[in-house]
Amino acid sequence: MNFEIKDINIRKIFDSRGNFSAEVKIILENGSGTASAPAGASTGKTEVIAYPDNNIDNGIDFFYRHVKKALKGFNSINQEGLDKLLHGIDGTENFANLGGNIATAISIANAKAVSNALGIPMYRYVGGIKSSLPRPLGNVIGGGKHSKNGTTIQEFLVSSQGKTVLDSIYYNILIHRRIGEILSDMFPNQSIGLGDEKAWTCDISDEDAIEIIKRASSEISSEYKINV
Repeated sequence: MNFEIKDINIRKIFDSRGNFSAEVKIILENGSGTASAPAGASTGKTEVIAYPDNNIDNGIDFFYRHVKKALKGFNSINQEGLDKLLHGIDGTENFANLGGNIATAISIANAKAVSNALGIPMYRYVGGIKSSLPRPLGNVIGGGKHSKNGTTIQEFLVSSQGKTVLDSIYYNILIHRRIGEILSDMFPNQSIGLGDEKAWTCDISDEDAIEIIKRASSEISSEYKINV
């Protein structure tokens, strides 16, 4: 089977916050992969540069001038080699020329293209034949930079242990819903809102948030006889 990259293209899309993001498509002889990597609301000082000079167009221009030609004909099944090549083309430690988000989208699109060409799920291609789907995490209470008056901890997550991935996602949803009900009962005269990533946000302490999550998880666990 031929795994050479036949073509690779990039385009601008909008992310969930209405900001520009990059979507990359890699085309192989027997499959293709598409991926995007939107920038986050909070980034650490040691993270790579999302886009050169904070401008996605600069990254896209660098892609077409330096990256596309270098990747065409590359053996896509060499995932580690592709990632190293991207870093080498960029020439900086923090992807200041291409942009870390564009590099990430290229890398994921490549892995998707290979897994599609092989006819196997991407998680199995990346994780191996004995791999299994990870348990889904649900963001239920948010603070930090995702909320002005929320907790100091940015994300409180739950992970339900359902029999299937679909069951686990559903139980996460139920816990999220129950937390909203608990907060509304606790603060009947306040407007309980959703933060940047749709987790509940409220003027409570981190400790209170943990207790509320424990209560909601316990109630849903007892009602549906699952582990959270």
